[in-house]
Amino acid sequence: MVSLSFFISFDLKAQQKNWRGWGLPEIGYISGSYEPSADIRLQGGLQKNGWLLGLGTGVDYYRFTSFPIYVQGRKMIGKRKGKPFILTSMGVNIPSGKNQDQPNQLIPIDLVSSFVPASTPNRYDLGIYAEAGAGYAFLNKKGRGLLLSLSYTQKRIKETSTNYYYTRQGMGGPTDEVNVYIMNRAAVRIGYLF
Repeated sequence: MVSLSFFISFDLKAQQKNWRGWGLPEIGYISGSYEPSADIRLQGGLQKNGWLLGLGTGVDYYRFTSFPIYVQGRKMIGKRKGKPFILTSMGVNIPSGKNQDQPNQLIPIDLVSSFVPASTPNRYDLGIYAEAGAGYAFLNKKGRGLLLSLSYTQKRIKETSTNYYYTRQGMGGPTDEVNVYIMNRAAVRIGYLF
């Protein structure tokens, strides 16, 4: 039993030397076909031999405020303190509740009666979040430091609105209109790896 606990503790010490945790807060400038915006992200996970694997989340303010949640992989290239890296992320994009605050439009049923809604507030459903890019790391002896990156990102949001049509005979039934917004953007980010 003593020898088993010795081997387990030795194995855990060896793994701790190989794998270690990392964290990376970032702020970014995002540009695409819509007006430029920003995002704030926080990633973290485990690293070994130049590979940084982990999870991330953030707030993306581009066009529709949303909260991406994703898995991320980064690969540092080279042994020097200053080194290039590549990155990729994939996950889901959760829309903010603030996107749903759309006023109802009102139309009359006839001249005597009250008004009825012509549409309901828009509903927003989660979509895909993806990213691929490269950058440069300015690291110290402990492997901590400033990271600059440029990446291509895509976020998607599905918007559904229920509309009612009006005919001479009166109010018609509801119809759903679905729009899927695919937002392709370029992102420049700065962060600190610890």
